[in-house]
Amino acid sequence: MSEIQQKFVELLLAAAPNIRRIGALVSGPRALAQRTEEARRAATQQVEMQFEAVATPEEIGPAISRLAKKDVQALIVFSSAVFHAERQRILKLALAQRWPVIAPSRQWVEHGALLSYGADMLPRAHRAAYYIDRILKGAKPGDLPIEQPTRFELVVNMKTAKALGLTIPQSIMLQATRVIE
Repeated sequence: MSEIQQKFVELLLAAAPNIRRIGALVSGPRALAQRTEEARRAATQQVEMQFEAVATPEEIGPAISRLAKKDVQALIVFSSAVFHAERQRILKLALAQRWPVIAPSRQWVEHGALLSYGADMLPRAHRAAYYIDRILKGAKPGDLPIEQPTRFELVVNMKTAKALGLTIPQSIMLQATRVIE
């Protein structure tokens, strides 16, 4: 299981310990194969993962329906431009099923997801500007080091938690970088 996938599952189980089947939206068949293999290798007794690959906005509704038929109890949405653009629709469909949703960025929580966990975008934007400046001043892109994010943010939506009847544990609240009331 990838580190981010594992963190998503840990956060969901902390917020909703009775969850046993989690649905996940991934972007396309290649991501589906990768995530499924990661989950198989790290299979846990606690939780079963059900993955649905989505490549276009039109595939979102049917994917959510298939997950509902598999009796999933929560939804993880992995990073994808399609998912980000369609986040309000995905959240509407998931919350209609009364699924807590965890996603990779704060914007999801601002629109109703229970939790988000991902790289803090502000420092990444600053570093991107730095890299652009260096390239415009003549640096070769291949000579610049690859950087990984070092700051991550955990955002919690208490309104969604209350609507779903969930109590967010103190351990999550202490880690949260932002709480939406």
